[in-house]
Amino acid sequence: MLDSVPLPFQAILWPLFGGGLILSLNRLLPGWVRRLVALAAALASLGVIWSLNAGDVGRAEILWEPLNFFRMSLTFSPDGLSLLIGVAMAGAAAAMALGIRGQEPQTTIWHGVILLVLAGCLAATMAANLLALASASALIDLSLILLVLRSSSRTELDERLSLNLVVPGIASTLLIVTGALQMDAQLGHGSLLSQNLSEDTMLVIGVAGALRVLVFPFHARRLRVPETAAALLLPMGVGGYLLSRVQAAAPVLSGRPWLMAVALIGLLAGGLLALAGSALVRARHHDGASPGNWWIGLLVHQAAYLLAFVLLLAGSTPWSVVGMILALAILAIWWDTALVTEIPRSRSLEQIRAQIRSWWDRVRPSVASRLRVPGWRRDSRLVRTVQTLLPVTALASLAGIPFTLGARGRWPYYAAWLKRGDASLLLILISDTLLVAGLSAALGAILEYRDEHQRRPAAIVAMSALAIAIVLFGLAPGLFSGGLDLEPIETAGVSVWGLGLLYLLPWLLGAWLVRLKSFRQAQLARIWDTVNLNWLDRGAGWAGRRLVSGLHWLGHVGEGEGWWGWVLIILALGAVLFTVQ
Repeated sequence: MLDSVPLPFQAILWPLFGGGLILSLNRLLPGWVRRLVALAAALASLGVIWSLNAGDVGRAEILWEPLNFFRMSLTFSPDGLSLLIGVAMAGAAAAMALGIRGQEPQTTIWHGVILLVLAGCLAATMAANLLALASASALIDLSLILLVLRSSSRTELDERLSLNLVVPGIASTLLIVTGALQMDAQLGHGSLLSQNLSEDTMLVIGVAGALRVLVFPFHARRLRVPETAAALLLPMGVGGYLLSRVQAAAPVLSGRPWLMAVALIGLLAGGLLALAGSALVRARHHDGASPGNWWIGLLVHQAAYLLAFVLLLAGSTPWSVVGMILALAILAIWWDTALVTEIPRSRSLEQIRAQIRSWWDRVRPSVASRLRVPGWRRDSRLVRTVQTLLPVTALASLAGIPFTLGARGRWPYYAAWLKRGDASLLLILISDTLLVAGLSAALGAILEYRDEHQRRPAAIVAMSALAIAIVLFGLAPGLFSGGLDLEPIETAGVSVWGLGLLYLLPWLLGAWLVRLKSFRQAQLARIWDTVNLNWLDRGAGWAGRRLVSGLHWLGHVGEGEGWWGWVLIILALGAVLFTVQ
Protein backbone atom coordinates (compact mmCIF):
# COMPACT_ATOMS: atom_id res chain seq x y z
CA MET A 1 0.00 0.00 0.00
CA LEU A 2 2.91 2.36 0.70
CA ASP A 3 4.17 1.87 -2.85
CA SER A 4 1.30 3.99 -4.11
CA VAL A 5 2.19 6.86 -1.75
CA PRO A 6 4.87 9.26 -3.07
CA LEU A 7 8.08 9.26 -1.05
CA PRO A 8 7.79 12.91 0.13
CA PHE A 9 4.40 12.06 1.61
CA GLN A 10 5.82 8.96 3.29
CA ALA A 11 8.47 11.05 5.05
CA ILE A 12 5.68 13.22 6.47
CA LEU A 13 3.12 10.48 7.16
CA TRP A 14 5.39 8.28 9.30
CA PRO A 15 5.85 10.84 12.13
CA LEU A 16 2.26 12.04 11.67
CA PHE A 17 0.93 8.51 12.15
CA GLY A 18 3.29 7.79 15.05
CA GLY A 19 2.42 11.02 16.83
CA GLY A 20 -1.32 10.41 16.44
CA LEU A 21 -0.95 6.86 17.75
CA ILE A 22 0.98 7.97 20.83
CA LEU A 23 -1.43 10.80 21.64
CA SER A 24 -4.54 8.65 21.17
CA LEU A 25 -3.19 5.78 23.32
CA ASN A 26 -1.06 7.87 25.68
CA ARG A 27 -2.65 6.61 28.90
CA LEU A 28 -2.42 2.99 27.81
CA LEU A 29 1.17 2.92 26.60
CA PRO A 30 4.12 2.59 29.03
CA GLY A 31 6.86 5.16 28.73
CA TRP A 32 9.32 2.84 27.03
CA VAL A 33 6.73 1.85 24.41
CA ARG A 34 6.07 5.52 23.61
CA ARG A 35 9.78 6.08 23.15
CA LEU A 36 10.16 3.06 20.87
CA VAL A 37 7.17 4.09 18.73
CA ALA A 38 8.55 7.63 18.42
CA LEU A 39 12.00 6.27 17.58
CA ALA A 40 10.61 3.91 14.92
CA ALA A 41 8.52 6.65 13.27
CA ALA A 42 11.43 9.12 13.20
CA LEU A 43 13.84 6.49 11.84
CA ALA A 44 11.35 5.50 9.14
CA SER A 45 11.08 9.14 8.10
CA LEU A 46 14.88 9.46 8.15
CA GLY A 47 15.22 6.41 5.93
CA VAL A 48 12.77 7.82 3.40
CA ILE A 49 14.57 11.17 3.29
CA TRP A 50 17.94 9.48 2.85
CA SER A 51 16.55 7.44 -0.04
CA LEU A 52 15.28 10.65 -1.65
CA ASN A 53 18.84 11.93 -1.81
CA ALA A 54 19.90 8.92 -3.88
CA GLY A 55 17.79 9.73 -6.96
CA ASP A 56 15.66 12.29 -8.72
CA VAL A 57 12.32 12.92 -7.05
CA GLY A 58 9.40 14.54 -8.80
CA ARG A 59 6.74 16.76 -7.35
CA ALA A 60 4.03 15.31 -5.13
CA GLU A 61 0.64 17.00 -5.03
CA ILE A 62 -2.57 16.69 -3.02
CA LEU A 63 -5.58 17.66 -5.15
CA TRP A 64 -8.98 18.70 -3.88
CA GLU A 65 -12.21 20.00 -5.34
CA PRO A 66 -13.17 22.72 -5.94
CA LEU A 67 -9.76 24.17 -6.79
CA ASN A 68 -10.53 27.76 -5.88
CA PHE A 69 -8.64 28.14 -2.62
CA PHE A 70 -5.56 30.15 -3.59
CA ARG A 71 -6.04 28.50 -7.01
CA MET A 72 -3.51 25.84 -5.99
CA SER A 73 -3.19 22.62 -4.03
CA LEU A 74 -0.69 21.33 -1.49
CA THR A 75 2.49 20.58 -3.43
CA PHE A 76 5.82 19.24 -2.20
CA SER A 77 9.07 19.18 -4.16
CA PRO A 78 12.18 18.22 -2.15
CA ASP A 79 15.60 19.36 -3.29
CA GLY A 80 19.13 19.22 -1.92
CA LEU A 81 18.67 21.99 0.65
CA SER A 82 15.41 20.62 2.05
CA LEU A 83 16.80 17.08 2.21
CA LEU A 84 19.94 18.20 4.06
CA ILE A 85 17.91 20.05 6.70
CA GLY A 86 15.38 17.20 6.75
CA VAL A 87 18.05 14.60 7.51
CA ALA A 88 19.34 16.71 10.41
CA MET A 89 15.85 17.23 11.84
CA ALA A 90 14.75 13.60 11.47
CA GLY A 91 18.00 12.31 12.96
CA ALA A 92 17.80 14.73 15.89
CA ALA A 93 14.14 13.82 16.49
CA ALA A 94 14.98 10.10 16.51
CA ALA A 95 17.85 10.60 18.96
CA MET A 96 15.81 12.83 21.26
CA ALA A 97 12.86 10.42 21.18
CA LEU A 98 15.16 7.64 22.34
CA GLY A 99 17.27 9.60 24.81
CA ILE A 100 14.77 11.95 26.46
CA ARG A 101 12.47 10.25 28.95
CA GLY A 102 10.87 13.40 30.33
CA GLN A 103 10.14 14.86 33.72
CA GLU A 104 6.88 12.87 33.96
CA PRO A 105 7.68 9.65 32.09
CA GLN A 106 4.35 8.01 32.93
CA THR A 107 2.07 10.77 31.58
CA THR A 108 4.10 12.97 29.26
CA ILE A 109 2.77 13.57 25.74
CA TRP A 110 6.08 14.99 24.56
CA HIS A 111 7.00 12.00 22.40
CA GLY A 112 3.78 12.33 20.44
CA VAL A 113 4.13 16.09 20.12
CA ILE A 114 7.73 15.92 18.87
CA LEU A 115 6.58 13.61 16.05
CA LEU A 116 3.84 16.05 15.04
CA VAL A 117 6.40 18.87 15.11
CA LEU A 118 8.73 16.75 12.95
CA ALA A 119 5.93 16.13 10.43
CA GLY A 120 5.20 19.86 10.22
CA CYS A 121 8.89 20.73 9.88
CA LEU A 122 9.49 18.19 7.11
CA ALA A 123 6.40 19.44 5.27
CA ALA A 124 7.67 23.01 5.57
CA THR A 125 11.11 22.16 4.19
CA MET A 126 9.68 20.25 1.21
CA ALA A 127 6.85 22.71 0.45
CA ALA A 128 6.75 23.87 -3.16
CA ASN A 129 4.19 26.64 -2.64
CA LEU A 130 3.16 29.01 0.09
CA LEU A 131 -0.08 27.18 0.79
CA ALA A 132 1.81 24.01 1.75
CA LEU A 133 4.29 26.10 3.72
CA ALA A 134 1.51 27.87 5.65
CA SER A 135 -0.25 24.56 6.39
CA ALA A 136 2.97 23.02 7.67
CA SER A 137 3.71 26.09 9.80
CA ALA A 138 0.21 25.91 11.27
CA LEU A 139 0.76 22.24 12.16
CA ILE A 140 3.92 23.20 14.06
CA ASP A 141 2.02 25.90 15.96
CA LEU A 142 -0.84 23.56 16.84
CA SER A 143 1.60 20.96 18.13
CA LEU A 144 3.39 23.44 20.39
CA ILE A 145 0.06 24.84 21.62
CA LEU A 146 -1.01 21.27 22.45
CA LEU A 147 2.15 20.82 24.49
CA VAL A 148 1.32 24.04 26.37
CA LEU A 149 -2.33 23.23 27.02
CA ARG A 150 -1.73 19.67 28.18
CA SER A 151 0.24 20.79 31.21
CA SER A 152 -1.42 19.48 34.33
CA SER A 153 -1.97 22.83 36.09
CA ARG A 154 -1.64 26.54 35.59
CA THR A 155 1.37 26.71 37.90
CA GLU A 156 3.09 23.96 35.95
CA LEU A 157 2.27 25.81 32.74
CA ASP A 158 3.94 28.95 34.05
CA GLU A 159 7.00 26.97 35.12
CA ARG A 160 7.44 24.85 32.01
CA LEU A 161 6.30 26.77 29.00
CA SER A 162 5.76 30.42 28.28
CA LEU A 163 3.38 31.75 25.67
CA ASN A 164 6.23 33.63 24.02
CA LEU A 165 7.36 30.23 22.68
CA VAL A 166 4.15 30.03 20.63
CA VAL A 167 3.36 33.64 19.69
CA PRO A 168 6.34 34.23 17.32
CA GLY A 169 5.49 31.05 15.44
CA ILE A 170 1.87 32.11 15.03
CA ALA A 171 3.05 35.49 13.74
CA SER A 172 5.34 33.64 11.30
CA THR A 173 2.39 31.61 10.00
CA LEU A 174 0.30 34.75 9.53
CA LEU A 175 3.12 36.37 7.57
CA ILE A 176 3.35 33.34 5.29
CA VAL A 177 -0.41 33.50 4.69
CA THR A 178 -0.05 37.21 3.90
CA GLY A 179 2.70 36.41 1.41
CA ALA A 180 0.49 33.75 -0.19
CA LEU A 181 -2.34 36.24 -0.61
CA GLN A 182 0.05 38.80 -2.04
CA MET A 183 1.51 36.33 -4.54
CA ASP A 184 -1.93 35.08 -5.48
CA ALA A 185 -3.04 38.64 -6.25
CA GLN A 186 0.10 39.48 -8.24
CA LEU A 187 0.97 36.24 -10.05
CA GLY A 188 -2.12 34.09 -9.68
CA HIS A 189 -0.23 31.41 -7.75
CA GLY A 190 2.03 30.98 -4.75
CA SER A 191 4.71 28.68 -6.14
CA LEU A 192 8.09 28.94 -4.45
CA LEU A 193 9.70 27.49 -7.58
CA SER A 194 8.70 30.46 -9.71
CA GLN A 195 11.44 32.66 -11.16
CA ASN A 196 9.46 35.91 -10.89
CA LEU A 197 8.89 36.14 -7.15
CA SER A 198 8.54 39.70 -5.95
CA GLU A 199 11.05 41.17 -3.57
CA ASP A 200 8.33 42.14 -1.08
CA THR A 201 7.04 38.57 -0.90
CA MET A 202 10.53 37.17 -0.38
CA LEU A 203 11.13 39.71 2.36
CA VAL A 204 7.91 38.62 4.10
CA ILE A 205 9.02 34.99 3.98
CA GLY A 206 12.45 35.94 5.30
CA VAL A 207 10.96 37.83 8.24
CA ALA A 208 8.70 34.82 8.89
CA GLY A 209 11.82 32.65 9.04
CA ALA A 210 13.49 35.06 11.50
CA LEU A 211 10.42 34.86 13.75
CA ARG A 212 10.35 31.08 13.51
CA VAL A 213 14.01 30.88 14.50
CA LEU A 214 13.15 32.98 17.61
CA VAL A 215 15.63 35.73 16.91
CA PHE A 216 16.22 38.21 19.74
CA PRO A 217 14.08 39.76 21.28
CA PHE A 218 11.50 37.10 20.28
CA HIS A 219 13.42 34.46 22.18
CA ALA A 220 12.59 31.83 24.76
CA ARG A 221 12.62 33.30 28.25
CA ARG A 222 11.64 30.20 30.23
CA LEU A 223 13.13 26.77 29.79
CA ARG A 224 12.48 24.66 32.87
CA VAL A 225 12.64 21.17 31.39
CA PRO A 226 14.57 19.58 28.50
CA GLU A 227 11.36 18.71 26.63
CA THR A 228 10.69 22.41 26.11
CA ALA A 229 14.12 23.07 24.67
CA ALA A 230 13.97 19.97 22.48
CA ALA A 231 10.58 20.97 21.06
CA LEU A 232 12.06 24.30 19.93
CA LEU A 233 15.00 22.86 17.98
CA LEU A 234 13.13 21.58 14.94
CA PRO A 235 11.05 24.77 14.40
CA MET A 236 14.25 26.77 14.70
CA GLY A 237 15.70 24.56 11.97
CA VAL A 238 12.70 25.43 9.79
CA GLY A 239 13.36 29.12 10.41
CA GLY A 240 16.97 28.69 9.33
CA TYR A 241 15.79 26.81 6.25
CA LEU A 242 13.41 29.64 5.26
CA LEU A 243 16.19 32.20 5.63
CA SER A 244 18.55 30.06 3.55
CA ARG A 245 15.86 29.40 0.93
CA VAL A 246 15.11 33.11 0.49
CA GLN A 247 18.79 34.00 0.19
CA ALA A 248 19.43 31.15 -2.24
CA ALA A 249 16.59 32.32 -4.52
CA ALA A 250 17.47 36.03 -4.37
CA PRO A 251 19.61 37.77 -1.71
CA VAL A 252 16.89 40.29 -0.88
CA LEU A 253 17.70 40.18 2.85
CA SER A 254 21.33 41.22 2.45
CA GLY A 255 20.38 44.75 1.43
CA ARG A 256 18.47 45.38 4.68
CA PRO A 257 20.79 47.03 7.25
CA TRP A 258 18.20 46.69 10.01
CA LEU A 259 18.33 42.89 9.68
CA MET A 260 22.09 42.89 10.25
CA ALA A 261 21.54 45.19 13.23
CA VAL A 262 19.07 42.67 14.66
CA ALA A 263 21.64 39.90 14.15
CA LEU A 264 24.43 41.87 15.88
CA ILE A 265 22.22 42.74 18.85
CA GLY A 266 21.20 39.09 19.13
CA LEU A 267 24.82 37.93 19.05
CA LEU A 268 25.81 40.26 21.88
CA ALA A 269 22.71 39.37 23.92
CA GLY A 270 23.29 35.65 23.35
CA GLY A 271 26.91 35.90 24.45
CA LEU A 272 25.98 37.76 27.63
CA LEU A 273 23.16 35.33 28.44
CA ALA A 274 25.40 32.31 27.78
CA LEU A 275 28.11 33.65 30.09
CA ALA A 276 25.80 34.82 32.87
CA GLY A 277 23.54 31.76 32.68
CA SER A 278 26.39 29.25 32.68
CA ALA A 279 28.17 30.95 35.57
CA LEU A 280 24.93 31.10 37.58
CA VAL A 281 24.23 27.42 36.98
CA ARG A 282 27.69 26.52 38.16
CA ALA A 283 27.48 28.84 41.18
CA ARG A 284 24.02 27.59 42.17
CA HIS A 285 24.59 23.97 41.31
CA HIS A 286 23.88 22.73 44.83
CA ASP A 287 20.73 24.88 45.03
CA GLY A 288 19.06 22.98 42.18
CA ALA A 289 19.78 25.44 39.37
CA SER A 290 18.66 24.36 35.92
CA PRO A 291 20.82 24.23 32.76
CA GLY A 292 17.92 26.08 31.13
CA ASN A 293 19.70 29.31 32.09
CA TRP A 294 22.64 28.77 29.75
CA TRP A 295 20.39 26.99 27.24
CA ILE A 296 18.55 30.28 26.64
CA GLY A 297 21.83 32.04 25.90
CA LEU A 298 22.84 29.34 23.42
CA LEU A 299 19.49 29.57 21.62
CA VAL A 300 19.68 33.36 21.39
CA HIS A 301 23.24 33.29 20.05
CA GLN A 302 22.57 30.49 17.57
CA ALA A 303 19.46 32.22 16.21
CA ALA A 304 21.42 35.43 15.63
CA TYR A 305 24.32 33.44 14.17
CA LEU A 306 21.98 31.79 11.65
CA LEU A 307 20.62 35.18 10.61
CA ALA A 308 24.10 36.72 10.23
CA PHE A 309 25.35 33.65 8.35
CA VAL A 310 22.66 33.79 5.66
CA LEU A 311 23.03 37.57 5.34
CA LEU A 312 26.78 37.31 4.73
CA LEU A 313 26.88 34.06 2.75
CA ALA A 314 23.77 34.16 0.60
CA GLY A 315 23.21 30.92 -1.31
CA SER A 316 25.89 28.96 0.57
CA THR A 317 25.39 25.60 2.22
CA PRO A 318 23.79 26.34 5.63
CA TRP A 319 26.07 24.20 7.77
CA SER A 320 25.27 26.50 10.68
CA VAL A 321 21.67 25.24 10.70
CA VAL A 322 22.67 21.58 10.64
CA GLY A 323 25.34 22.06 13.31
CA MET A 324 22.92 23.89 15.61
CA ILE A 325 20.29 21.14 15.39
CA LEU A 326 22.69 18.26 16.08
CA ALA A 327 24.71 19.95 18.84
CA LEU A 328 21.75 21.30 20.79
CA ALA A 329 19.98 17.93 20.49
CA ILE A 330 22.92 16.32 22.32
CA LEU A 331 22.72 18.95 25.06
CA ALA A 332 18.96 18.40 25.41
CA ILE A 333 19.49 14.66 25.95
CA TRP A 334 22.31 15.32 28.42
CA TRP A 335 20.06 17.75 30.32
CA ASP A 336 17.40 15.04 30.66
CA THR A 337 19.91 12.54 32.04
CA ALA A 338 21.25 15.13 34.48
CA LEU A 339 17.96 16.16 36.07
CA VAL A 340 15.36 13.42 35.64
CA THR A 341 14.67 11.34 38.72
CA GLU A 342 14.16 7.62 38.75
CA ILE A 343 10.75 6.26 37.65
CA PRO A 344 8.72 4.48 40.33
CA ARG A 345 8.24 0.90 39.17
CA SER A 346 5.51 -1.53 40.06
CA ARG A 347 6.32 -4.44 42.35
CA SER A 348 6.01 -7.05 39.59
CA LEU A 349 8.33 -5.15 37.27
CA GLU A 350 10.80 -4.66 40.09
CA GLN A 351 10.81 -8.40 40.81
CA ILE A 352 11.42 -9.22 37.15
CA ARG A 353 14.18 -6.65 37.02
CA ALA A 354 15.80 -8.11 40.16
CA GLN A 355 15.69 -11.63 38.69
CA ILE A 356 17.30 -10.46 35.44
CA ARG A 357 20.01 -8.60 37.38
CA SER A 358 20.70 -11.66 39.51
CA TRP A 359 20.98 -13.88 36.42
CA TRP A 360 23.27 -11.40 34.69
CA ASP A 361 25.55 -11.13 37.73
CA ARG A 362 26.01 -14.91 37.59
CA VAL A 363 26.78 -15.17 33.87
CA ARG A 364 28.67 -11.90 33.36
CA PRO A 365 32.09 -13.12 34.59
CA SER A 366 32.08 -16.06 32.19
CA VAL A 367 30.89 -13.94 29.27
CA ALA A 368 33.48 -11.25 29.98
CA SER A 369 36.28 -13.82 30.26
CA ARG A 370 35.35 -15.41 26.95
CA LEU A 371 35.02 -12.12 25.12
CA ARG A 372 37.94 -10.60 27.02
CA VAL A 373 36.22 -7.23 27.41
CA PRO A 374 36.04 -5.11 30.55
CA GLY A 375 32.78 -5.21 32.49
CA TRP A 376 30.27 -2.62 31.30
CA ARG A 377 28.55 -1.17 34.33
CA ARG A 378 26.48 1.97 34.57
CA ASP A 379 28.68 3.24 37.38
CA SER A 380 31.99 2.40 35.71
CA ARG A 381 34.56 5.05 34.93
CA LEU A 382 34.33 4.30 31.20
CA VAL A 383 30.58 5.01 31.14
CA ARG A 384 31.03 8.24 33.10
CA THR A 385 33.81 9.36 30.74
CA VAL A 386 31.81 8.59 27.59
CA GLN A 387 28.69 10.31 28.84
CA THR A 388 30.77 13.37 29.72
CA LEU A 389 32.65 13.53 26.42
CA LEU A 390 29.45 13.49 24.34
CA PRO A 391 28.09 16.89 25.50
CA VAL A 392 31.66 18.21 25.33
CA THR A 393 31.62 17.33 21.61
CA ALA A 394 28.46 19.41 21.23
CA LEU A 395 30.06 22.38 22.99
CA ALA A 396 33.13 22.04 20.76
CA SER A 397 30.94 22.14 17.65
CA LEU A 398 29.11 25.24 18.88
CA ALA A 399 32.48 26.91 19.49
CA GLY A 400 33.68 25.97 15.99
CA ILE A 401 36.54 23.68 17.01
CA PRO A 402 38.26 22.12 13.94
CA PHE A 403 37.19 18.65 12.79
CA THR A 404 33.62 19.30 13.95
CA LEU A 405 30.61 20.41 11.95
CA GLY A 406 30.69 23.81 13.62
CA ALA A 407 34.00 24.61 11.96
CA ARG A 408 32.40 24.17 8.51
CA GLY A 409 30.36 27.28 9.11
CA ARG A 410 32.71 29.30 11.32
CA TRP A 411 35.65 29.50 8.93
CA PRO A 412 33.77 31.07 5.97
CA TYR A 413 31.72 33.14 8.43
CA TYR A 414 34.86 34.87 9.73
CA ALA A 415 36.19 35.16 6.18
CA ALA A 416 33.05 37.01 5.15
CA TRP A 417 33.42 39.41 8.07
CA LEU A 418 37.03 40.09 7.11
CA LYS A 419 35.95 40.84 3.55
CA ARG A 420 33.25 43.14 4.89
CA GLY A 421 35.90 45.03 6.88
CA ASP A 422 33.73 47.33 8.99
CA ALA A 423 33.46 48.11 12.69
CA SER A 424 30.94 45.30 13.18
CA LEU A 425 33.87 42.88 13.27
CA LEU A 426 34.73 44.14 16.77
CA LEU A 427 31.19 43.32 17.95
CA ILE A 428 31.54 39.83 16.47
CA LEU A 429 34.77 39.28 18.42
CA ILE A 430 33.15 40.47 21.65
CA SER A 431 30.05 38.30 21.19
CA ASP A 432 32.06 35.18 20.32
CA THR A 433 34.41 35.79 23.26
CA LEU A 434 31.39 35.92 25.58
CA LEU A 435 30.02 32.76 23.95
CA VAL A 436 33.27 30.85 24.43
CA ALA A 437 33.41 32.00 28.05
CA GLY A 438 29.84 30.77 28.52
CA LEU A 439 30.65 27.43 26.91
CA SER A 440 33.69 27.10 29.18
CA ALA A 441 31.51 27.72 32.22
CA ALA A 442 28.98 25.22 30.87
CA LEU A 443 31.80 22.71 30.49
CA GLY A 444 32.59 23.20 34.17
CA ALA A 445 28.94 22.56 35.04
CA ILE A 446 28.93 19.38 32.93
CA LEU A 447 32.02 18.11 34.74
CA GLU A 448 30.39 18.84 38.09
CA TYR A 449 27.28 16.87 37.06
CA ARG A 450 29.46 13.95 35.99
CA ASP A 451 29.01 11.85 39.12
CA GLU A 452 25.33 12.70 39.64
CA HIS A 453 23.45 12.30 36.36
CA GLN A 454 21.89 9.01 35.40
CA ARG A 455 23.74 6.59 33.15
CA ARG A 456 21.10 5.37 30.76
CA PRO A 457 22.29 3.23 27.82
CA ALA A 458 19.55 4.62 25.56
CA ALA A 459 20.67 8.21 26.17
CA ILE A 460 24.33 7.28 25.59
CA VAL A 461 23.47 5.59 22.29
CA ALA A 462 21.39 8.57 21.16
CA MET A 463 24.08 11.12 22.02
CA SER A 464 26.78 8.95 20.45
CA ALA A 465 24.90 8.79 17.14
CA LEU A 466 24.59 12.58 17.02
CA ALA A 467 28.23 13.10 18.04
CA ILE A 468 29.39 10.73 15.29
CA ALA A 469 27.29 12.69 12.78
CA ILE A 470 28.89 15.95 13.93
CA VAL A 471 32.38 14.55 13.43
CA LEU A 472 31.56 12.85 10.11
CA PHE A 473 29.97 15.95 8.61
CA GLY A 474 32.91 17.97 9.89
CA LEU A 475 35.47 15.68 8.26
CA ALA A 476 33.53 14.76 5.09
CA PRO A 477 30.76 17.27 4.34
CA GLY A 478 30.20 15.70 0.92
CA LEU A 479 28.82 12.59 2.62
CA PHE A 480 25.29 13.85 2.03
CA SER A 481 25.56 17.24 0.40
CA GLY A 482 26.79 16.07 -3.00
CA GLY A 483 23.46 16.92 -4.60
CA LEU A 484 22.99 20.35 -3.08
CA ASP A 485 21.97 23.06 -5.50
CA LEU A 486 23.88 25.71 -3.57
CA GLU A 487 26.96 27.78 -4.19
CA PRO A 488 30.18 26.42 -2.62
CA ILE A 489 31.58 28.50 0.21
CA GLU A 490 34.51 30.54 -0.98
CA THR A 491 37.18 32.05 1.26
CA ALA A 492 39.50 33.36 -1.45
CA GLY A 493 40.92 36.86 -1.13
CA VAL A 494 41.40 36.63 2.64
CA SER A 495 44.71 36.31 4.45
CA VAL A 496 44.97 32.85 5.96
CA TRP A 497 47.11 34.17 8.84
CA GLY A 498 44.64 36.95 9.60
CA LEU A 499 41.72 34.55 9.39
CA GLY A 500 43.46 32.06 11.67
CA LEU A 501 44.20 34.77 14.24
CA LEU A 502 40.61 35.94 14.14
CA TYR A 503 39.51 32.33 14.52
CA LEU A 504 41.67 31.71 17.60
CA LEU A 505 41.26 35.05 19.34
CA PRO A 506 37.75 34.41 20.82
CA TRP A 507 38.92 31.09 22.27
CA LEU A 508 41.93 32.67 23.99
CA LEU A 509 40.00 35.67 25.30
CA GLY A 510 37.02 33.54 26.34
CA ALA A 511 39.18 31.09 28.29
CA TRP A 512 40.85 34.05 30.02
CA LEU A 513 37.54 35.76 30.78
CA VAL A 514 35.93 32.74 32.38
CA ARG A 515 38.85 32.45 34.81
CA LEU A 516 38.35 35.96 36.13
CA LYS A 517 36.88 36.11 39.62
CA SER A 518 35.74 39.71 39.34
CA PHE A 519 32.16 38.73 38.46
CA ARG A 520 30.01 38.25 41.50
CA GLN A 521 26.82 36.25 41.67
CA ALA A 522 24.70 39.36 42.16
CA GLN A 523 26.25 41.01 39.10
CA LEU A 524 25.65 37.93 36.98
CA ALA A 525 22.04 37.76 38.13
CA ARG A 526 21.59 41.43 37.26
CA ILE A 527 23.05 40.89 33.78
CA TRP A 528 20.82 37.87 33.31
CA ASP A 529 17.61 39.64 34.35
CA THR A 530 18.40 42.71 32.24
CA VAL A 531 19.40 41.03 28.98
CA ASN A 532 16.78 38.29 29.24
CA LEU A 533 14.08 41.01 29.14
CA ASN A 534 12.19 39.60 32.11
CA TRP A 535 11.51 43.18 33.13
CA LEU A 536 9.73 43.67 29.81
CA ASP A 537 7.40 40.79 30.59
CA ARG A 538 6.67 42.25 34.01
CA GLY A 539 6.02 45.68 32.50
CA ALA A 540 3.74 44.25 29.85
CA GLY A 541 1.84 42.32 32.52
CA TRP A 542 1.42 45.47 34.61
CA ALA A 543 0.17 47.46 31.58
CA GLY A 544 -2.20 44.64 30.66
CA ARG A 545 -3.69 44.52 34.14
CA ARG A 546 -4.19 48.29 34.13
CA LEU A 547 -5.85 48.12 30.72
CA VAL A 548 -8.20 45.37 31.84
CA SER A 549 -9.14 47.28 35.00
CA GLY A 550 -9.77 50.42 32.90
CA LEU A 551 -12.02 48.53 30.53
CA HIS A 552 -13.83 46.98 33.48
CA TRP A 553 -14.41 50.43 34.99
CA LEU A 554 -15.60 51.79 31.63
CA GLY A 555 -18.02 48.89 31.25
CA HIS A 556 -19.31 49.42 34.77
CA VAL A 557 -19.86 53.12 34.11
CA GLY A 558 -21.49 52.55 30.73
CA GLU A 559 -23.87 49.85 31.94
CA GLY A 560 -24.20 50.77 35.60
CA GLU A 561 -26.81 52.76 37.46
CA GLY A 562 -27.59 56.07 35.74
CA TRP A 563 -26.14 54.98 32.36
CA TRP A 564 -23.26 57.42 32.54
CA GLY A 565 -21.99 55.85 29.34
CA TRP A 566 -24.50 57.86 27.35
CA VAL A 567 -23.16 61.06 28.90
CA LEU A 568 -19.66 60.14 27.74
CA ILE A 569 -20.93 59.35 24.26
CA ILE A 570 -22.78 62.67 24.01
CA LEU A 571 -19.69 64.58 25.20
CA ALA A 572 -17.54 62.75 22.65
CA LEU A 573 -19.98 63.57 19.83
CA GLY A 574 -20.07 67.20 20.92
CA ALA A 575 -16.28 67.38 20.91
CA VAL A 576 -16.21 65.94 17.39
CA LEU A 577 -18.76 68.50 16.16
CA PHE A 578 -16.85 71.42 17.68
CA THR A 579 -13.64 70.11 16.14
CA VAL A 580 -15.20 69.87 12.69
CA GLN A 581 -16.50 73.44 12.84
